[in-house]
Amino acid sequence: MEKAERVAVGEARFDWDDMGSWTALPAHLPIDEHGNTVRGPVAIHDAQNNIAIATKRLIALCGVRDLIVIETDDAILVCHRDAAEQIKHLQPKLPDDVR
Repeated sequence: MEKAERVAVGEARFDWDDMGSWTALPAHLPIDEHGNTVRGPVAIHDAQNNIAIATKRLIALCGVRDLIVIETDDAILVCHRDAAEQIKHLQPKLPDDVR
């Protein structure tokens, strides 16, 4: 912005939430009675405080807690919620076609 020659500013009156991490999702998606946030085909038994997002394939959670499980067309992420900020360290280790 400091080098921009044409900039417009407008006032906005709305709540802001930086969706910069997976752990921000529970503020925007439904949470079940066990603290699980799910979207897509997800089956749960005896699991608490998980975030599970499935796009096509079923995610089945059984006896786990505090996990982030994200299924996409090209990858599956499984991460403990406490390690969510470390996900960025995986990118250099991924194959080029997945990055």
